[in-house]
Amino acid sequence: MLYVTETKDEDNNPLYTFTDKEGHVILTRQISGSTFFDTYYIYDDYGHLRVVLPPLGTDGYSSNVFTETSPVFMDYAYMYKYNDRGHCIAKKLPGADWIYYIYDKADRLIFSQDGEQRTRGEWRFTIPDRFGRVVLEGICKNSLTYNSDPLINTVVTASWGGTTNSYKGYTLNYTLTTATTHSAWYYDNYNFCSYNGVPARSSSSTDFKEETRSGYSIVDTAKTQGLLTGELHMMLKGTATTLSTVYYYDNRGRMVQTKSKDHNGKINKEFLSLAFDGLPEKRFLSHRSPTNTEYTEEYLYAYDHARRPTTTTHKWNGASTGKVLEANTYDALGRINTNVPMELSQMLDTRLYDVRSRMEYILRGFFNQHFGYTYGSNITYWQVYLAYDHKRYEFTYDGLSRLTNASYTKGSGNFAASYSYDKNGNMMTIQRYGRTAYQTYGKIDQITMVRNGNRVVKATDGVGNISDSQSQDFKDYVNKTTEYTYNQNGAMTQDQNRGITSIAYN
Repeated sequence: MLYVTETKDEDNNPLYTFTDKEGHVILTRQISGSTFFDTYYIYDDYGHLRVVLPPLGTDGYSSNVFTETSPVFMDYAYMYKYNDRGHCIAKKLPGADWIYYIYDKADRLIFSQDGEQRTRGEWRFTIPDRFGRVVLEGICKNSLTYNSDPLINTVVTASWGGTTNSYKGYTLNYTLTTATTHSAWYYDNYNFCSYNGVPARSSSSTDFKEETRSGYSIVDTAKTQGLLTGELHMMLKGTATTLSTVYYYDNRGRMVQTKSKDHNGKINKEFLSLAFDGLPEKRFLSHRSPTNTEYTEEYLYAYDHARRPTTTTHKWNGASTGKVLEANTYDALGRINTNVPMELSQMLDTRLYDVRSRMEYILRGFFNQHFGYTYGSNITYWQVYLAYDHKRYEFTYDGLSRLTNASYTKGSGNFAASYSYDKNGNMMTIQRYGRTAYQTYGKIDQITMVRNGNRVVKATDGVGNISDSQSQDFKDYVNKTTEYTYNQNGAMTQDQNRGITSIAYN
C-alpha cells in the first residue's frame, strides 16, 4: 500500500509524494504542463536508501530488474552501499566512479577513496584524537578493501607526541603506508608551538605569542580546554611551505586573537574587542612582510538598540580618523531601510519591501530599481530607471521553476535569452541575443548541447562565431563528436572549444 500527498506551491504547481507504510518516500512526481517528472527511491530490507533514480533515469529504464552497472544507472542514478553496522561504505554519483568509505570500531570515518585516487592507489585519511576531534588529514597508500570492514576491531586515534615528525607532532596507533599529511589541528593548549614549522611563542617576539592591546579583549590561555588552538596546512605540489595559525581566547572561550603565517612568510595578526553578547565592537588587523614592512587596518562597529549593525568605520595605518564604509537604518520589521556607502550621501539608497519582505524597490537618486515576483517568489521582472535611460528584463519559468525566457523589453540594444532543459534539469539549448557589431544587435548564440548522461560532450552553435571583439557570444571553435572530456570523478579534463586540452586536479 502506498500513500500519496499532494502539495501545491503558490504558483499552483503540484508535487505528489508517494510513501510506503513505514514512511519511506518511494516516488516524487512533479508536473509541468502535461509532462511527468518522476524520481524513484529504492530501499533494501533494512530500510537503507540504496538508489535514487531521477526523471531521465526513470524514463530510460523500463525493467523491474536492474544492476548497478546498467548504463542508465551508471549515467543517472545515485547509488549507496552499506555494511552490517549500517554505515554507508560506498556512494556513486551520476557520471562519476564509486567513492569508498571505511570506518573504525568507534563508527568514525577514517578512510575514503574516490575514482581518481583509486587509479593512483591512494586513500584519504582522517584521523581523530581520543575525543573524536579530527586532528590529521592527508593521503596514504594502504592496501584496503572497503567492503571487508577492515577496522571493525580497531579504534584509530592520534595523540600529541611533542615532536617534529611526518604526522605534525602526533603519534598514531595505526600504521599508514607512504603517508603525506596535508593538514593538522591542535586543541586544548599551545604545546604544538615551536614544532613542525609553527613558530614558537617566544618572549622576544609577539609574532605568535598572545598580546595585550589597549581597548581589545584580554587573552586567557588557561581556559582553552576543548577549544581549537591552532592548525597547520601544507602547501601542495611538493613544497615544504606550511601555513600555520594560532588562536587565542578570552576567559569566556571566545576567540579574540589570531596569529598566522602565510605562504609568502607574511605575519598576519587579528585582534577583536567583543561586547557582552559576543558581537565585535572593534577589529584590528596587522600585515607584516618578511622585510618588516607593516600595514594595519582597524574596523569599528556600531549597533542600534536591537544590536543591529548601523555603521562600519575603517582606519588605515593608524589614521586618527576613519572612513564610514556603510551606514544602515532599519524599518519597524528589522529590514534595512536606508544604506549609505563610503560616506557618499548621493549614493544613499532606500529599500522598500512587499508584505512578504521581498525587496520591491531600491531608490537611489539617479538610479532606481524595481522587482516583481511570482506568488512562489521567482523574479518576474526587474526594471532599472536611470537619469538618461531605463532597462527592463522580464522572466518566465516552467512548472518546475526553471528559467525559460529572459526578455529584454525596454532599453537600447537587445539582450534577450531563452533556455530549454531535459527532465533532469540539464540545459539543452540556449538562444541569446546581444551585440553583433557597433550599435548593432541580433542573435549571437543558438547553442545545442549533446550529453552523455548529465555531462556535456558536444556544444554546437547554429549562429557561428561573431567577429566583433566586444561580443559575448559562445565561441564554437571545433566540431567533433567529443569536445569535452571528464575524469573518474566527473570533473572536466578537456574543453576543446576554448583550446584547453588538459585540466589537472590536485
